[in-house]
Amino acid sequence: MTATAMQLSPYDVMSFLSQKAKVMEIRMPILGQPIYEEGQVFYITEEWRCITSWNKGPVLGKGCEIAYEAGGDNILFEEILAVPSINGSWLSAKEMPCGISRLSLRVASIKAERLHDITYDAMCNSGLMEEILEHLGDKIAITGQRELPDGFGSWFDDKKEEWIRDKATADYIRQCHDYEVFQRGYKEIWDKYHAADGLGYDTNPWVWVFVLKPFSE
Repeated sequence: MTATAMQLSPYDVMSFLSQKAKVMEIRMPILGQPIYEEGQVFYITEEWRCITSWNKGPVLGKGCEIAYEAGGDNILFEEILAVPSINGSWLSAKEMPCGISRLSLRVASIKAERLHDITYDAMCNSGLMEEILEHLGDKIAITGQRELPDGFGSWFDDKKEEWIRDKATADYIRQCHDYEVFQRGYKEIWDKYHAADGLGYDTNPWVWVFVLKPFSE
């Protein structure tokens, strides 16, 4: 089966490449037979540019160096798959040749379910994370791991336990708040694409769920 192009956001590309993400679940309203097939492979496109290319004959060989706007190391190819643009500008994902894609995904499974059956993890792995976060702005709390208070090591055990318990409660409340806000963001992005067709989030439509996982030959 021939690989098909699929564009992902920089966030999703780097999540897969860093192995932070191991799966993506794409949901689409059921309007007939699924548009993808189990086993179908996609090569992922993104913004890119060719840094340099060379052809130094049979001894020194030929190749090109590709950079990716989303980040990560440049990749050297032993073929001339692209040449530098005139002004060195970034090129769109639509202009990316299959041969320089650094990520492929395969449809591992397909199932049907109600939209409201989606879990929080599935929302995060929906391919919409970047769009949802941009939509929500600063409504999601972004906090790193907290440092222990000064002198924590010298506290009595009961004081340590009280601080840990209070911290855990505060973190739980924040996580619940973030979940509710993120769910609302997902709902609003879903409605942006589907409400006009009478398939808004509140109608709880039946959807195809396409589970995609990284793939290599």
